[in-house]
Amino acid sequence: TTQPTGAPLYPPYIYILPEHVLDQYEGKADFRTWKGFPDTIGTGPFELVEWRRGDFWRMEANPDYWLGAPKIDELVFRVFQNDEAMIQALEQGEIDFAYSIESVDLFDSLEGDPDVTAHVAAPDYFVQMSFNQCTDEVAYCKKTGYNYHPALRDPQLRLAVEYAIDRQTLVDRVNRGYAAAGPTVVNQPKWHINPDDPIPFDPAQANAILDEAGYQDTDGDGVREMPGGGEPLDFRFIVRTENPSTVEAGQFITEWLADVGISTQPEAVNDSKLTDIWYSNDYDLYIWGWGIEPDPNFQLSTYQENQCGVWSDTCYSNPEYDALFKEQQAAATVDEREQIIAEMQQILYDDRPEIVLWLDHTLEAYSNEWTGFQEQLGPGQDSGELVFQYGKYSVLTVQPASATSGTGGGDGGGIPSAVWVIGGIAVLVVA
Repeated sequence: TTQPTGAPLYPPYIYILPEHVLDQYEGKADFRTWKGFPDTIGTGPFELVEWRRGDFWRMEANPDYWLGAPKIDELVFRVFQNDEAMIQALEQGEIDFAYSIESVDLFDSLEGDPDVTAHVAAPDYFVQMSFNQCTDEVAYCKKTGYNYHPALRDPQLRLAVEYAIDRQTLVDRVNRGYAAAGPTVVNQPKWHINPDDPIPFDPAQANAILDEAGYQDTDGDGVREMPGGGEPLDFRFIVRTENPSTVEAGQFITEWLADVGISTQPEAVNDSKLTDIWYSNDYDLYIWGWGIEPDPNFQLSTYQENQCGVWSDTCYSNPEYDALFKEQQAAATVDEREQIIAEMQQILYDDRPEIVLWLDHTLEAYSNEWTGFQEQLGPGQDSGELVFQYGKYSVLTVQPASATSGTGGGDGGGIPSAVWVIGGIAVLVVA
């Protein structure tokens, strides 16, 4: 790097491509224009040998992998269109691992199956409700334009909205307990803080804040208006058809906000449509989510003003926050960086450009014919995903259970002749 950096501290998921290969693509920023890119130059334990779009891709083990050869010959990823088909394939032995099971009922149905182990990963994904924060003060917004309700720029309005949301109900009723209530966007155990003055579910307090801020229902229709009268608090609210839990959560949130005099107009759209809405800054509220990396550097980067139109959810802008982001990257010690990241989390929590609704647990299941799984590793993390990881853990160590009892190849006899088949839902593979 051009300047010293201590972040990220845990980057085994940053892979290496050789300079002599990349040189020929210099100046071609759009990778879709790259032609003839070799597929055998990676440094991982497997290499891609076959791919059928929308159906599967197959990888063969690299016996010369620098950390040692995998314990299986092949790794096959199969694509499914729904949970039902994937779980049926697992139970019939067509696949060995079912990844990211969305249906809680289907996941629970695996309990007691002697041939299958169900695994609940620690939260590795958070779902948030974002407020449009575009203004003329943000260069990208001034250039591209924006359309949102002016009340969303009021910190007191956003505070009242948070008081009006019952996170525990979203955990218990929307996610059936397979989630956790988490207030901040940094949820890695090593870096997470519990914010000062956490906001509980308190509709009475939400009403009091709105009253004091001057939002009154002047015409008696149950919806408050802007201070001094005028535009009602009626927000466009986007939820995702790809994630039914956000649609259900939107219904709860609409009812809770109505109880404090805020009207919302929910609209369920697919992710492609939501991306267009987001790029054009033409929304009031929306629900989406983020996967959580082992190190918080990237997640924190998305709240910088220069990420508006790139990674930023809301086009949030705070010069103090932007300065702290650069400081945490250049911190001389881990302790110093930890203190800066704690301060950044508190700023985001107090400014609330978005509200974290819940932390998702990934639901997985695998055939008991396999063993050797390792959970996602990271500072302070001890119960992560088993397959789609920031790293190479399980794919390097998984092996047939028979191999551990002396009937397989084992470490001393080369790679056992085994093929491990993983199933995943099509929309998640695309994501």
